[in-house]
Amino acid sequence: GPMLFSAKGGKVKTIQQLDLPELFRIASQMYQGRKYPVAIKLYKRILTFFPRSKYRYAVLYNLALAYEDNKQYALAIQSYQSMIKENPTKKNNILNARFRMAACHNQRKEWKQALAAYDKILQGQLEPDDRIDALAYSGRALYHLKKDAQAIPMLRVAVLTHLRRQSIGKPQQVNYAAAMAQYYW
Repeated sequence: GPMLFSAKGGKVKTIQQLDLPELFRIASQMYQGRKYPVAIKLYKRILTFFPRSKYRYAVLYNLALAYEDNKQYALAIQSYQSMIKENPTKKNNILNARFRMAACHNQRKEWKQALAAYDKILQGQLEPDDRIDALAYSGRALYHLKKDAQAIPMLRVAVLTHLRRQSIGKPQQVNYAAAMAQYYW
């Protein structure tokens, strides 16, 4: 595998053999330990030295999550976009990445971009809970864009879809997005 040399004053100080599984394991530990800057550095190192590895997709996703948790939302969005572009056939992972991108836009109060992301989500086949989430958050984005006439129907559909699901079969826990939609409605 690749070797990483660090030098100072023209002299090699350290030589490190890079082992992909070990590097990924350590990066993941750093992420789980909330040491986001270190995790980011290690995930980027994997992408640099092992650009075609079997870990690439997971690394892009974890890098995006680390950026997001470190409040570097613009970089998180870029990583999610790369992940989607490189793997357009992984439907569930793409859906999750689209939701995460939209959440990053929400954090930045970029309501138009968030709305566009949720609109893209709503164009696909969705499970009922995902549809509720996308409708509710779209309605919230419209609310913040001062488009109440468009926001109210989306919020209403999110709430009513949740209530309909509650009345069919056994009741589930309250969906956070449905509760939020009720609040904004």
